[in-house]
Amino acid sequence: ININDPVSRIIGLQLGENELSIEVKSAGNYQKLLNYILILIFLFILFNHIDFQSLYKKNLFLNSSVAISTILFFLLIYYLSEYNPTNGYSFKIAQFNPLKSYYLMAQNMDGRAYLEVLYEIYNSYINKGFLAIVEGGNQIFWFNPGFRYFLVLEKFLFGDYAYLQLLIILLLPKIIYNYIEFKINRKLSNILIFLFLFYPFLILKFIFPNIHVFLNYYQVILHTFWGMSEPLALSLMLSGLYYYFSNYKKYYFLINILFFLAVLCKPHYLITVFILILIKFFSEFEHSVKIKSFINYLLVSILYFLPLAHNLYFGNKFIFITEYGQSYFNFNYILNNYDITFYFDRFINWKFFAMCLVLVLPKINIFNKIILITQYFSIFYFPERNRYEWLFILILFESYLIYLANIFNKSIKNFKSVQ
Repeated sequence: ININDPVSRIIGLQLGENELSIEVKSAGNYQKLLNYILILIFLFILFNHIDFQSLYKKNLFLNSSVAISTILFFLLIYYLSEYNPTNGYSFKIAQFNPLKSYYLMAQNMDGRAYLEVLYEIYNSYINKGFLAIVEGGNQIFWFNPGFRYFLVLEKFLFGDYAYLQLLIILLLPKIIYNYIEFKINRKLSNILIFLFLFYPFLILKFIFPNIHVFLNYYQVILHTFWGMSEPLALSLMLSGLYYYFSNYKKYYFLINILFFLAVLCKPHYLITVFILILIKFFSEFEHSVKIKSFINYLLVSILYFLPLAHNLYFGNKFIFITEYGQSYFNFNYILNNYDITFYFDRFINWKFFAMCLVLVLPKINIFNKIILITQYFSIFYFPERNRYEWLFILILFESYLIYLANIFNKSIKNFKSVQ
């Protein structure tokens, strides 16, 4: 096929295990790479001159670290996808093209399913109108309902250009940085964000040889290229937690919207959010009942029943959020599918012991412990958990940093008193 020939559609058939692939050869690889670099430079300049108030503070170390690590990882993934030096399946069928389209790294990636749902919404919109958008491509939500609507918004604004996902890649390190700085201090936030941004290039890669065991920037970029919802969900959840701890009463509406959107993108955040909001609810009504506040909480709780209403209306089935999650949190399924070996693996591992140690350590606030417990058991029965554990890993490391910072401050105070 000549590149200038008009092509309306390409139809292919895959037979057995033979891989069906279409390869587009172009001499403009280096020009394409230059375009990526130029648009990244533009985005970095843009972000350096935008004031996000409490969410974003100008910081030379942070901005330069994000810029350097992003360019390095983009170059790495570009090299892997263009030349496939490891002959790996994921990169073999990948086409690194973040500025022009979505990225399908393997046929079983969630991103492929999201795109299928996205185009189902688009095709149904022609016949059903706005109702097709509400239906979301499925009569019953199998996986998270929120990310598909984010893709609909992105496609409406930019077509097949994934600019909103690029913005999430750049924003997430700043969100993590400001969250840790607020909870602990700037010095420890610098250390943690440096490890987050450059982890695969550091000695930690030898401690955690599986890239998915430890939350890091390369993992975030890769999951974004795979068209998956974890980066967006973590950004929303951490932003909500930042405002939750800074001033809940002032940012009440914003916090609950962020939490709700995070749950729509990753439903395993639901139990964590429910308990955090419940604590604020009881603390607010400890002495007297305020009608206005009660109505606000009631309206917020109704939001979380919207997926259930969708599944009942379009699918006539009682599924609270997703059929996938409900299939694992089923009493009969749990009794019939898990043996002692499964529970041994879940309770005898470094993450569980690290969490238990946090629960007994002094100076660790109760909210961190609640987040750790609820997150660990929310994904307890999921077969693949690494990408669901991002928030758990981050709060776990934050908790140990808080403990170490308290020890250090106490030692300094004792040293000064002795002098």
